[in-house]
Amino acid sequence: MGILFVIIVSSVRTKIIHINILSFSDLNMLEYSYVFVCGIISVSAMVLPGISGSTFLLILGMYIPLIDSINMLINQDFSVLIGIFLFIAGVFFGFVTSVRLIRKALKKRRKNMMHFIIGLTIGSLYSIAIGPTNISSSNSMINFSNFDIIGFIIGISILLILELIRKKTTINTAK
Repeated sequence: MGILFVIIVSSVRTKIIHINILSFSDLNMLEYSYVFVCGIISVSAMVLPGISGSTFLLILGMYIPLIDSINMLINQDFSVLIGIFLFIAGVFFGFVTSVRLIRKALKKRRKNMMHFIIGLTIGSLYSIAIGPTNISSSNSMINFSNFDIIGFIIGISILLILELIRKKTTINTAK
C-alpha cells in the first residue's frame, strides 16, 4: 500500500499542478487545497520513523516551490504569504491528527505499519527515478547512461561508516 500510495500521489500531482511548477504567488482554489494537504502529508511523513518529510515534499512537487516562496518572503514579496500560511496550517493540523493516528496504528498494528513504512520508502524510489518534479529545467529519468556509480558508492560508504561509528559508540557507552 505504501508503494501504491507514492505512485498514485506522483501521478495525481501532475493533474493538480498543470504546469508542474507551483507558484505560491499565483494559486487557484484547487492549488490552495493541495498546499494545505501537502502540509498535512509532509508532517505525517516526518512523524513516521524512517521517512523523510523533504522526500515527501519532493514527491508532492512542493519542495522547490516552498523553498522559493520562503526566499521570496525573505525578500519582502508578500504575495506568497497566503500559500505559506496554508502550508503551515496544514502542518499544524497534520501534526495534531497524525501523531495520534500513527501512535495508535503502531500500537495496534505495528507489523502492518512497518510494512507500510517500508512500502513508502520503496515507493519513494519510483518518485526519485522519474526525475525532478518541480524545477523549470527538466531532467531525464535515472538510467544506466546518467547513473553515477562513484556517487552511489560514496553514499553507501558514508552510510556504512556512520553505522560503524554508531555501533562503536553504542558499545562503548554500554560498558
